[in-house]
Amino acid sequence: SNLDDEEKRELKTQRTILRHVLRFLWDSIVQPVVEKLQELSIQPGSHIWWCPTGRFVHLPIHAAGTNKTSCSDYVVSSYTPTLGVLLNARKESTQILRQEAKVLLAAVPKPCHGYLSELPSTVEEARRVSKAIPSELLIAIPADEDVLLEGGSGVRAETLLKTVSGASILHLACHGL
Repeated sequence: SNLDDEEKRELKTQRTILRHVLRFLWDSIVQPVVEKLQELSIQPGSHIWWCPTGRFVHLPIHAAGTNKTSCSDYVVSSYTPTLGVLLNARKESTQILRQEAKVLLAAVPKPCHGYLSELPSTVEEARRVSKAIPSELLIAIPADEDVLLEGGSGVRAETLLKTVSGASILHLACHGL
């Protein structure tokens, strides 16, 4: 590794803080919601929309969890800035038939910013998602940006911006900035 001892200590401290934040989010927000959904007999794997406010808009609620369990074990998470935006989007949306969906599956395991660490499970996540989607529904991205192909380094912002308008579903595995 190119990190000196001080940088390694700092990275370890940051990871410890992140684990504590994710545990706090699990204990105080996600676990109570999951328990209520179970009480209401909502099926595991259901899609829910988080509508965080204030400082919570900057926190990764979808990543909340412990060493043993996480939010994604129970629900598929999305975010909405306001309930009004969500209600309008759902009112104006049209249902897409599964065989007509166009899926943009993109991942960025190695961030371009040096202060962000590599996301170790990103490629595995992309593999799992790709196995669940018929290949003819996937929108092609350049081979050098496709993490599912040998040598693929991750999608570039320019490619994402050019292709996202043709997608009815976007699955993006990356750091959120």
